[in-house]
Amino acid sequence: MASSLTSKNVLSSIQKWKVADEPKIPSAMSKSSKKELKDAYKVYKKEFNDDKKRIKNIVENIFTSGDLKLNQKWNYQYGGDSATGGAWNGIWPKTGKLGPRFIEFKGKFEDVKKIVESYEGDKSNDYTVDILSKSNKRGESGLASVEIRVKGDLDIDELGEEVSTKEYPIRFTSVGEGIFVGDASSATEQGVSSTILTDVQEMGSAWIFKNAYARTKAFDKVSDIKNDKKVYDELDNIWRTVSGNPNFTIKGKDGDKWLLSFVGQNRKLLQKIQEGHWSVLTMGTPNFQYKNGLSDWYYKQNKFEKNFMDWIGDEIKIFNISNQNNWNPADVWLIKDEAEVRKEIEFALKNPVQGGNLKEGAIKANLAQMNAIFRDLFTNRKIVGISLKKVESKMATWKVVNVSQKFFKNMELTEFPVKRIECKLGLKSPHLETQDTNIILSNEKIPEKFVIQIKGNSTSSFDNLKYEPKDLKNPGARMGKATAGYVDELTTSQVPGAKSWKRDHQKFPRGNVGDTSNGTPLFDQAAQDEYKKIISEIYTRGKRHNIKMNMGDIPSVTTPKGQQQAIDNLISEFNAKPHIANNKLMQMKWLWYVLGISDTEKLTQFFTDMIFLAEKAGSQYGPYGKLY
Repeated sequence: MASSLTSKNVLSSIQKWKVADEPKIPSAMSKSSKKELKDAYKVYKKEFNDDKKRIKNIVENIFTSGDLKLNQKWNYQYGGDSATGGAWNGIWPKTGKLGPRFIEFKGKFEDVKKIVESYEGDKSNDYTVDILSKSNKRGESGLASVEIRVKGDLDIDELGEEVSTKEYPIRFTSVGEGIFVGDASSATEQGVSSTILTDVQEMGSAWIFKNAYARTKAFDKVSDIKNDKKVYDELDNIWRTVSGNPNFTIKGKDGDKWLLSFVGQNRKLLQKIQEGHWSVLTMGTPNFQYKNGLSDWYYKQNKFEKNFMDWIGDEIKIFNISNQNNWNPADVWLIKDEAEVRKEIEFALKNPVQGGNLKEGAIKANLAQMNAIFRDLFTNRKIVGISLKKVESKMATWKVVNVSQKFFKNMELTEFPVKRIECKLGLKSPHLETQDTNIILSNEKIPEKFVIQIKGNSTSSFDNLKYEPKDLKNPGARMGKATAGYVDELTTSQVPGAKSWKRDHQKFPRGNVGDTSNGTPLFDQAAQDEYKKIISEIYTRGKRHNIKMNMGDIPSVTTPKGQQQAIDNLISEFNAKPHIANNKLMQMKWLWYVLGISDTEKLTQFFTDMIFLAEKAGSQYGPYGKLY
């Protein structure tokens, strides 16, 4: 194992990545074919260099998370056994038969802990995170370990989402053990990430629903679940097995909160869907080894080669939908006679499959046909998709989405006017007041009904925007992110002058003047002058719509003094955390475009549409029931 190397060694290894040589073009080839090949190579070369810069920036941010330094000393080696691992030779990534091997960095417990805490629960289009720590429960000793898989060769799918087929894994492991502190949540104390906790909860809900229908049990009190040994013990098995942590138990201090949520969900579901011999399926092929647990009820329900969730996710790719959650956010499916249901759904898929490369209009027509069949199946109680949110009362709320023409008609009549906008540019040295932008919407009865939070997908590295509405009157009912590609389409099609809008952090200033470490473009004088104008016009355009504008703790942004103060604050953020300043500029540019809509009614409709996009409401989405 090599020792006493710094993070800069890895960054320099990335800098050495080279594009493939331009292929030799046969002289006999036609001019048009030669040009096509040359143009293709230019595109490849640009994409390679763009991804190289992006990956270098991500890795650099990992090494500087938690106030770590680039000159931090680590021990390095390739992951794997003695045959496949070994000392690091200065080249990364190292590719084996199964793809890139992880490179492992070993260091002090406190240093690795900083990275674990910076990335735990973080979601990004640029990387995925697995917490590998043996224990990070409050007060208990254990190793600190995390694997961050940086995505390479990013491309844009048809919905505008970034996708990748290659990952470069980096693992950090402490040399010795230490004690994690964690926060007030027992899941965090136990090292269970938010993503895995969601899997745990969904499986628990499915188990309760299955027993409620199969055994005609109401489970309308917490004590009903606790007194049913079969149900309660299996819930505990789910908590331990699905989480991957044998010490994580529903019989712990937070267990009753989840039992109360199950009670609230089940009461309402039995009220709305009173009878039926259902298969209760959730989450597709899990990313855990639940099949090795004590029970296999979940797998015995599935009589097909592919679980329904996996099957429908694969089938809808013919509609240019890369992720089934971008079509239907259901977490649990209740299905009667699954073979017959699949047969009816396949009817809507015949034309696209036979048609091959269909044009956009044909794709939309066939998607509409499939959604109509799904609505009919839902109405006739053959298949019911359920989107689950944590319930904090004895009775959940049930809302049916995308099922009836009445629902779509009500969508057309619904409006959520903008009440106020917070795009704070004040300074809490050396950082801006806030990293995000918040747009607060009202309705006829509630002055502040929704907030649309706009911020980066990542808080620790350069990343693109996400648009995430929240219901302020039902804070436990997360709405989910509005599909970013659809928001982009909404922006470029509905906002005058926004045809050139592109949600791409690499197109915005990434470093301050004189700082080229994060790549170009820079926040130079031309960019500063541009954003002085944007800052001022965001304020005046908002006021023109009678929106209450909050630009933070600075003088009036319509004056030269206020504009300069805002610019100085942004420069301070570029010096401290350039990825945050970069994202703030993206937020402001988007907001400036959208507030350029001159008609207030059209502006209201724009933000109303964003709420529906987050709820996955509309004819382009599948039908489901929302239990919250």
